Amino acid sequence: MIQSFPSIQKFQQFVELKDYRPPTQKEYVRYVRKCAEHFGCDPLTLTEDQLRGYFLFLRQEKHYTRSPMKAAKFSLRSFFVDCHKVAGWTVFAEVRIAEPLILPVVLAREEVAAVLGAVREPRLRVCLELIYHCGLRVGEAVRIEVRDLHESRSEHPRLHVRCGKGGGDRFVPLHPRGPPR
Repeated sequence: MIQSFPSIQKFQQFVELKDYRPPTQKEYVRYVRKCAEHFGCDPLTLTEDQLRGYFLFLRQEKHYTRSPMKAAKFSLRSFFVDCHKVAGWTVFAEVRIAEPLILPVVLAREEVAAVLGAVREPRLRVCLELIYHCGLRVGEAVRIEVRDLHESRSEHPRLHVRCGKGGGDRFVPLHPRGPPR
């Protein structure tokens, strides 16, 4: 394990001040530490060409896919440009991470009904139906409480989803009669 450099400690404080979510803070600092370990030096001493070579290493040798490559790019850009005010570097604009052109798989209503109908335990089936019909993430579904259900005569019932992705809250509509079976 490489020693902690003052530039990385400053960056750790920087991401805390930015009020990034704790997992994001941890990942940003981790990617900068990995860069420091790769070169065996304070990452602030690197040249733009060295950083360009590091991105090639991640892509060609480590076979980073889209998501970790984006995380490395944004972490290192935040470290160099936002925190340490390195100016004039073009490497971050040069690193292109193409979005996939894959369409999502969408099940037909009959297929969804067959999947949900195969679940024999009623409490599990209701949970899966709620996840499906409200478009919830699993982490959002497990945090639902009775107080999150809102119903009034003037509007459709809705579900308050607390602390979703990115820490945001949102409301999702519920069908007034419940999900079809």
